[in-house]
Order: sequence, then C-alpha cells, then structure tokens
Amino acid sequence: DVSKPVSAMIRWSRNRQYYFQLHDTGYNIGLETSIRIKPLSSANLEIGYQNQRFLDNDMDLMPVNRVGQSDVKIWTFRGRYLITKDIFTRVFYQITNNAENFVQNNSFFEYEVRDRMSANFLLGWRYSPGSTLYLAYTEEWNERKSQSYISSNRILYIKISYLWSI
Repeated sequence: DVSKPVSAMIRWSRNRQYYFQLHDTGYNIGLETSIRIKPLSSANLEIGYQNQRFLDNDMDLMPVNRVGQSDVKIWTFRGRYLITKDIFTRVFYQITNNAENFVQNNSFFEYEVRDRMSANFLLGWRYSPGSTLYLAYTEEWNERKSQSYISSNRILYIKISYLWSI
C-alpha cells in the first residue's frame, strides 16, 4: 500500500520475445523491486532495482552486438515533494549497465553497450485546475572506454499546458 509510510514491491516476469534483428524468438525474464519511504504526507523517496535478461530458445543470453541489451541492470532513485498544494518538485536519477548505442561497424550496423547515468529535476506549478507550467533539466552521462563518464546530453525545457473549457 503506497499510502503507508513504508511500502515495497517485487515483481517477476517471464515472457516470450520476438527479436526483430534476428527474426527469431526467445524469452525476456525480469525481476523488479522497489522500496518507497514516505517521511511526510507531502514527500516520498523511492529506490528501485530492475534486472532484465534477454534469452534465446535454449535459455542462453542473446548476442549483445546483434540485439543490444542482453542482461540489463537498472537502479533508480526518485524523490517527490509537494511544496504547496500547487507547486511541486520531482527528482530522478538512474544508473543503467549495458545501455545500448546503435553504431555502424564496417558495412553493417551493430549495438555497442556502455554504462549510462541520467538525472532529471522538474519543478511544476498548477496555476489553474488542469493547467500546469513545468521547468525541467535533464542530463545524461555515458561511460567511455577509459571507464570514465562524459556528459552526452543536456536538456533544459519549459512546458506550459492550459485547459480550455468549451
């Protein structure tokens, strides 16, 4: 029950998967867990972990260079805080191993995998019912061959939504 001060979730799945790159089928096996802490009625923190494995029909990991991610681990950290009834913030941080990049290698395309970190901060204001102003900043960092991370994407955006009643 996410309305409680502490809540947890665990989910396991096993699904059939079609790999368009190989024109073949296999399996997608996943585990997802999270813990949510709600220290105040206006705030919560959540830590999550997800592991996805992409397997062939013999239950072996699929080849990374042809299908992209084959054994993915994702850690997420989320925070939400309601400053007033109309102003709120959200923060999100994610660490992903084996994030895929599509690269050209000689005469064909293949996947290259690297670790990736990303962070997002959002400030929102509900200035009238159904209408919101958002200010957000996102940044991503990709691992390089030298085992260091370099910023690969920065976005600052503003979004305004307005509800018209007819």
